[in-house]
Amino acid sequence: MGEEKERFVPGDPGEIWYEHWHRYHFALTVAGGRRMVDAACGEGYGTALLASRASHALGIDLSKDVVAAARRRYGGPPNLEYECARCEATGLPDASVDAFVSFETIEHVPDPEALVAEAARVLSPGGLFLVSTPNKRVYSDERGYRNPFHARELERADFERVLHARFERVVLFAQRVDSYSAIWPAGGEGDRVALLNAPKSDPATTATGLADPMYWIALCGPAAAVDAAAGAVSLLSDRSHEVQAGVDAAVRHIAELRAYVQRLEAAYLAAQEQLAQLTQPQAGWKRR
Repeated sequence: MGEEKERFVPGDPGEIWYEHWHRYHFALTVAGGRRMVDAACGEGYGTALLASRASHALGIDLSKDVVAAARRRYGGPPNLEYECARCEATGLPDASVDAFVSFETIEHVPDPEALVAEAARVLSPGGLFLVSTPNKRVYSDERGYRNPFHARELERADFERVLHARFERVVLFAQRVDSYSAIWPAGGEGDRVALLNAPKSDPATTATGLADPMYWIALCGPAAAVDAAAGAVSLLSDRSHEVQAGVDAAVRHIAELRAYVQRLEAAYLAAQEQLAQLTQPQAGWKRR
């Protein structure tokens, strides 16, 4: 990857907050007691989160400035490190880590196969590879959008093919920030989770699962290890509801603008009517 790339900074507003933090909380479920690598760690917040459960967490990034900033901001715990390295050539010994995490990185790499091969090389027997990438059909094609930072976006079939070439088991998860009405046991955790989606035009017709995901997240590794870790359904909520508050504020603002436009239109029509009355010849007037 080049030095220039898009980076999420903790505190950035909007749906990107959900997307990035949720991936790392998802990875946290497999972090317990493992030696972990966070490839293309960026600002380093995710590596620091992983270190809260991992036996050791190493964040690597190509940018020396970013690595230095991560060390200043998060450094201190003995099981947390940051190093400058390429995610396709980490310099780590063979079979030296238990989990290799690489979120929103593979599309920045001109040779995605090289990143996957490096993850497979450094993973110990039973090690897990957790990798995410945009769903090209939804992220780019349907929106007519081209991200200038992406070197090569993969279709779902190509993404899975690249992963299957190196790993025995690949389980794909779908991620998208959307609006939900959550129903949850008030006393704590529920033992079952049902995610339903329905079209607004026909709310009575529902399907299970996540419709039109924006991102794919793949958990890869030996069959037994992947199957043991792949059953979780994960939802992340913003406790302060800032994103929803922003949506609500935008909706109110649009309503206020709409009312203002309606008042302007009414005033314009009234002025036109008054002007027409003033310019009409009055009864009883005679032209000379």
